[in-house]
Amino acid sequence: MLEVKELFFHYPSAKDYVLRKISLSLGKHQVLSIVGPSGSGKSTLLQLLAGLLRPTSGSIIFEGEQLANPEEQLIAGHNLIKLVFQNFKVMPNRTVEENIRYKLLHCEDDYQKERTEQLLKLCGLTSHRSKPPSHLSGGQQQRLALARTLADDPKLLLMDEPFSNLDPVTKEELLEQVMEIVQKESLGLILVSHDTRDVLRVTDKILFLSEGISLQEATPTEMYEHPKNELVARFFSPLNDVSHLLNQKGAFVRREHIRFTTSAVKGYAAQFLDATFMGDHYLIRLVNNRGDKIIGYGPSLDFEQNQTVYFSFEKADVLQFQGA
Repeated sequence: MLEVKELFFHYPSAKDYVLRKISLSLGKHQVLSIVGPSGSGKSTLLQLLAGLLRPTSGSIIFEGEQLANPEEQLIAGHNLIKLVFQNFKVMPNRTVEENIRYKLLHCEDDYQKERTEQLLKLCGLTSHRSKPPSHLSGGQQQRLALARTLADDPKLLLMDEPFSNLDPVTKEELLEQVMEIVQKESLGLILVSHDTRDVLRVTDKILFLSEGISLQEATPTEMYEHPKNELVARFFSPLNDVSHLLNQKGAFVRREHIRFTTSAVKGYAAQFLDATFMGDHYLIRLVNNRGDKIIGYGPSLDFEQNQTVYFSFEKADVLQFQGA
């Protein structure tokens, strides 16, 4: 569906490149997530993929054709690629139904009515059809923005932090609904998100950007279990530095791979600091005689302050980074 080759970009008023040598590919009906630290170029890349910015060099091929430059078109962008914005971009003085139908005014009346009903039902807005957007919750407004976007019959959706302003429960529900809609409409999806739990759950592939450079493109499993470097690894979950224990520079273990026991048969000795209740588990903190903190997850354990506790991990769970 989409292929990006050797993409470079800098704004006309700037000398430094925002993006450098970016290449990626997306198959039909696939979900690609773009992640990385703030300022790494994620939103700029989405605007380039939407045809709203012109690459400095490189190519963006969509369904076998080069994406047209925005200045060469009356309206910038591609008819089959749509960017869903964080700020919803709905018409405040029209009802939910009118917001959707407005996008279909160029169609015949029968199709307008049929497609409007489909989108109201698809996006769970049928019972809200007569309300103005201001009477909707944040999640409902996002679904309305999505319905308006789908009225254009795109093949590829681009979503830039679409759930960032929503509470956790609403975000969880909306994410599931969006993925159902993407599947029912047979769409491709490129998602920019800082929530790595969402990314790992719904994505076919992940592109990791840092300072405008692609550090890694991989499946969620590959990126989590075999991150290219420490930056990528830490982005997905905190690490314990175990280099001194193994006499190997750049050796790390994720918190979920740490095991605790009071038995000295196996493990490294440390003193118990505290345990924080996290709902379905505790966050357990130890400190060794070097002053290094070891943090892991475990069930409710009846450790006492400064009690000697032993921790261990499997060799297969060690992440090793050269030059760390």
